[in-house]
This record gives sequence, C-alpha cells and structure tokens, in this order.
Amino acid sequence: MSKSSKQWVIYKDSALQALDEKRYDSAESSLIAALEECSDFKETDARNLLTLEKLAELYWYTANFEQARIFCEQLVSLYKHNHSLSRANLLAFSIDLAMIYHVSRDLDKAEKHYKSALDLTDKMLGSQHMCSTKVRSLYADLLSSRGDVAGAKALGANPKVVTIADWLGSNVLKLPVSAEESVPVEKQVATGTNKQVMLLSVTQPEAEAIYQSNLESAQNAENNGSFAYADCLYQINLNILKKFGVGGQILARAYEAVSRVKQKMGMVKDAIEYFQEAHKIKELSLGSNHPVTAHSFGQLANFYYQLSDYENAEPLARKCADIYEKVFGEMHPEVACAIHNLATLYHVQRKYEHAETGYKRALDIKNKVFGPEHPETKRLMNSYAELLSQTAKKPDTDNGGSMDVETMGRITGSWKVMQVTKVQSLTQALEQSCDICGASLGGKDICPSCGFDTTAGI
Repeated sequence: MSKSSKQWVIYKDSALQALDEKRYDSAESSLIAALEECSDFKETDARNLLTLEKLAELYWYTANFEQARIFCEQLVSLYKHNHSLSRANLLAFSIDLAMIYHVSRDLDKAEKHYKSALDLTDKMLGSQHMCSTKVRSLYADLLSSRGDVAGAKALGANPKVVTIADWLGSNVLKLPVSAEESVPVEKQVATGTNKQVMLLSVTQPEAEAIYQSNLESAQNAENNGSFAYADCLYQINLNILKKFGVGGQILARAYEAVSRVKQKMGMVKDAIEYFQEAHKIKELSLGSNHPVTAHSFGQLANFYYQLSDYENAEPLARKCADIYEKVFGEMHPEVACAIHNLATLYHVQRKYEHAETGYKRALDIKNKVFGPEHPETKRLMNSYAELLSQTAKKPDTDNGGSMDVETMGRITGSWKVMQVTKVQSLTQALEQSCDICGASLGGKDICPSCGFDTTAGI
C-alpha cells in the first residue's frame, strides 16, 4: 500500500467517525486532508469519489450550500462522463444537486436537475419506484412554491415522502380510534420473568399510555438481559396494535421486537415466524425493490443460516444481493457484503465454484471501495483463503466428513440500509424539525444539531 493510500485511509476513518459524532469541524479538516492525498489517484478512483461525496454531505448538513454544490457538481460530472461508474450513483447525486439548488432558492436550476433526475429514475427504476416518487414529491414542492398548483398536482405527488428513515423513526403511538371507544386488549401484570395477563376494555388514551410504558420497560429489560420479561411486554404491545388496527412501520417494528428477543433466547424458529410478518408488511408498504426490503431478505437469510437451513437461506440471500445491486449499482459496499454472505452460503454447502465466484466479485468491490487493508476486506480474504485451502485438499465431489463452519466467513446479519433523511418540504421550514438534518428544533429557530437558521425561509 502506497504512502498516499495509507494516509488517505487514516484521514477517511477519522472523518467518518467525526461525521457520525457530528463533529463537523474535525470532519472537514480530515476530509480536506484526504482530498489532498487523492491527488495521487485517478479522478474516478473510489477513494476520490468517496471523499467528494462526504464533503458534499458535510457541507449539506452544515448548511454551506455553495460548497456542497461545488462538490456535488464534480460528482455528477464524473459519473455522467464515465460510463464504467455506477448509474445509480449518478442518479443519487443528480437528485442531491437538485435539492441543493432548491434549498438555495435557485429554482430554475433546481427544476432543470429535477427533470433530469426524474427522467433517469423512470428509465432505470420505473415510475412507481420509491426513488421516482421522492423526486416527484420534491419537484411538486418546488412547483407549489412558485404557485404552479396545477403542475404540482399533475405530478401525482406531495412534498412529504415516506423514506427509509420513517422505518427507523419515533415509536410514539397515535391510535386511530376515538378516545370514547373502548377496545378489549390484554394488559400485563408481571414481575421478573413471570407473566399474568388480564383482558381489559381500554380507551385510546389508556392504550397509548400502556403501550409507551411497556415499550420503555421492555427496552430496559432487553438491554439488561431480561429477555423473557421483555418478550412479555413486546407481546402485549403487539396485541394492542392489532386490536386497534395499527399497521405499517409501527406494526412491523413491533413484530421485529418480539422476533429479536426470541432470537436472543435461542428460539430462532419462533423468531422467524414473527420476523416474516414484519417482512410481509415491508414488501406491501415499500415494494420488492426497496433497500429496507433487501435488508429484510438478508436478515431472514441469517435466521435460516443459524438453523443450518441453507436451502431456505440461499434464495433469500440472493434476493438481498440482487436488490442492493439494482438500487445501489455494482460497485457499492452493501453489494459487496451481500455477495460475501451469499458466497458464504455456497461455501458451507460445498458449492465451491459458486462460492469462489462470489468471493472474487466481493473482493474486487471491497478492494476498490475500502482498500486491501480494511478489516472488511481482510475478513473476506480469510473466507476466500479458507475456500482455496479446502478445495486444494478436497475435490468438489467429496461429500464425506464435516467442515468447521466457524473458520469461514459467516453471515453477519449486520447489513445496513440506505440512510435517507426524512424528506420534508424544502420550500417551507417545519416548526418541529430541521429541514436540513431532521433534528428536533425544540421550539428554537437555530437547529441545535447542524446550526441551520430556520428563519431563512427555505
């Protein structure tokens, strides 16, 4: 590894940690230093592209839109004129650039880029895809701000979009039943791991209070290792949601909570049943080609992997990899992780040729995205090395003996989903949350997270 490569990794890691911790001054210094090291790389080198992307992201969150625009324009230009690069990334940065012009009140340029991005999304993903809906919603917001109500309506969208962040957001429950109507639900009286359940008729406010109290207690119990007690409380909350007809992401998260603690108790088969219910809701709500759905396929594969049920795990892991590739493009870390996990499944089933193909492809991506010294790359190389060692000693047709699965790459279950800030209107700042970073304003004009002045009237 060259000196520039080593230095770039150091600066990059420091910047990413600072970004996660919202230490933006420190992140800026590290990213500028990383960009200087990139002078030794090609413009299309993954390290240069990542550095530009993180600089654009940094300046977006600190409301320095002029600097964000400069780096985002560089990215759009590089991806547009180099067809070997991901078209999905070209689309993502085109949308980002339109949003930067939008929030900067340069509406003519914003409209131009929205139109371009919308053309790309419709061609690449289809008009019904989540990304297409997002662009239409942002464009409709712009047209509405100009008084073009008819034009905005013709787009068939509104300024608020359901994004992945909605599935990771608040757990505060608002039940869709009138306060006067009583509904029979189970209420728990529990101590330790014991459970007593009574059937009570409760009104909407009472049910909401029970739900919130149970949720907090269950989370504390889970964190303290009292999984059976947490399971009791999560089950009661799930019953409340069903009785009051709550669906969508809140119900999906409730199923996942029960699944999670059952997995921790070693009840993997029961955990799968609850997780499958959550998965059905995601597919119905978000469609089959959404990153959240892909992540869910991967988690299901992980469950079956734990049971050594590779026959059921393999097609799920393959779906996860296929969706990630469709959404993110070929050269993306999420794609590499998904392919690594799929290759692991081939490996443990002794499908050595498929496993080797997967390891090679994942290694190519991780080398370019992370570099050869990154822990993710090294973990993959260990898996691949183990495969080569085994195939050198045993032919593919050998069905005798057993393999030590612990020495191989394992399905991690840690795949991330694309973190998309919950998109609100870019034309009018919301009273409750910051349009730039989504943080709670707490009634203040200046965002406590990114420092944005909400009185600017975007």
